[in-house]
Amino acid sequence: MSIDKLNSAASLIALLREGSGGKIGRAQSKAPSTVSEDVRILNRGDIKELRENLSTLTKDISLEDKSAVEAIRPQVIRSILLWKFGAQLREHSEWQPMLEAINRALGKHHESQENFLKLLQDLKR
Repeated sequence: MSIDKLNSAASLIALLREGSGGKIGRAQSKAPSTVSEDVRILNRGDIKELRENLSTLTKDISLEDKSAVEAIRPQVIRSILLWKFGAQLREHSEWQPMLEAINRALGKHHESQENFLKLLQDLKR
């Protein structure tokens, strides 16, 4: 599977779900030359580092302020994607449209909004 198939929010979310299932191995020590290489780059990085980064990013957000929660969502998505796929993902032509599509998809579903709020609550602990 390659990252080239980034044509809809549904396929992006499916790709992220598949990657988080642990089915794909850790990244090789040699960095991939292009973003469209195999998705083995998943599971890179330390989850503790991601958690610390997200905690720092969201520490001043009031969970009762709906507009603040919505405003921070794209930054959280960006941080997670870069942690999961690597910084070279930003070089992909679909980087910005992908971020926007994921953000819109998460914003449209009540369950996703609740899960995001739970994530923020967990980060504040």
